[in-house]
Amino acid sequence: MKKFIIGIVIGILIFGLLVGAYILVTKNTNKENVLENSNDQIIHKVENNGGYIVKYEDSEYYWMLNEKSREGIALWAEYMEDSNIKNELVCKKGSDEKVLLTDYGYGKIYMSNNRIYLSSNNSDYNKQDALVYSVNFDGTDKKVYEDVSYIYAGDDNYIIARKGEKVISLATKDGKITELCDNNKGYYFEAMFDNEVFYAKYNDEKTKYIELRSVETNGKNDKLIQNIVLTDFETYEDINEINVIDMKKHEEYIYLSYGWFDGTANVLQENKLARINLENSTFEKILDNGRIIEFVTYNGKDYLIVEVEVNELDSAISYELIKINIETLQQENINYVSQKFNDELIPIQEILKSKQIELKDMRYSFKNIEEIGEYAYYLIDISSLYPQGDIGWRTAYKREKSLYVKQNTNTNDFEVLYMY
Repeated sequence: MKKFIIGIVIGILIFGLLVGAYILVTKNTNKENVLENSNDQIIHKVENNGGYIVKYEDSEYYWMLNEKSREGIALWAEYMEDSNIKNELVCKKGSDEKVLLTDYGYGKIYMSNNRIYLSSNNSDYNKQDALVYSVNFDGTDKKVYEDVSYIYAGDDNYIIARKGEKVISLATKDGKITELCDNNKGYYFEAMFDNEVFYAKYNDEKTKYIELRSVETNGKNDKLIQNIVLTDFETYEDINEINVIDMKKHEEYIYLSYGWFDGTANVLQENKLARINLENSTFEKILDNGRIIEFVTYNGKDYLIVEVEVNELDSAISYELIKINIETLQQENINYVSQKFNDELIPIQEILKSKQIELKDMRYSFKNIEEIGEYAYYLIDISSLYPQGDIGWRTAYKREKSLYVKQNTNTNDFEVLYMY
């Protein structure tokens, strides 16, 4: 009898454990689009992490620049940011806009373990002078990371950055730093996906080829993915070296842009868009027409968006946008900036009228184009010709107005988030 009772008790305990496990599994299964941070608190999914605009809990986070934040005159309307000017980090939810902090910083924003990671100079220039720091989501509790400069990549658990001459991974849960490699030995980091960092290695044979490699965030399992050869370019005999310019991952593919720079201003001359299947190492070119290509976004969708430079130097539009289906690789031109945009955007009309500038002398440059859901976000520089600044055949422009725009890609309705 006693054994029978003990058996019943054990059975009840086992049943209770099974029910508890079922409830726990069911609870976790129903957590759609949420993540857990290091304190096991539920947080919502961060959208477009590492972008110029990041969405979290229905709020949009972005740097709000001002008139002094960027150059006013530049060749080809390529205006550089000024890292000595403070900007405002903004959180916008619906019509409510809040300035979280005013500090040195611009460019890409990273969110990891309930903190925002920023850099005082997040561009490809003067990386040594950059300062990496983080704040809470309300802009408080600023933490500066000593000797850490320039953020290469980041996700929910790690920030990949530069510390002195080393490239490191910073675990945002506990602050542990792991050295990945010596940056001065010809390494150039590109992107990080699923605790794996993808990078290009420029060795002694860099005039002939570069290695596309990956390494885990703990510094282990460094491996070769693909060699990229100089002879991919018809003018390879005139090329000093090739560079991997941008890289993105989608499912089993790595998409990358690679090309070469030349001239007194070290300008990108030509590049190609290709993809590598990580499962079978197949290398496949997607765009290969001698024009300048820049990634825009993909955000887990079934297409890539790339910018392709317009060849005509005097064209009012500097880039065309092309949508590429990642399954079929079919291409189609898209145009966020419709005639409706040109006709109705009052600042453009005001500039033309007040400054007596003819339309043929204007140039519209589109930068930092990103998509989140059904919305596209991008910066527009509206410029006029500035002959006094011309250098030889290179045309100078004066920035008349800059606007940061949010546009519904289905309806083409747009909102100017800010202008300067």
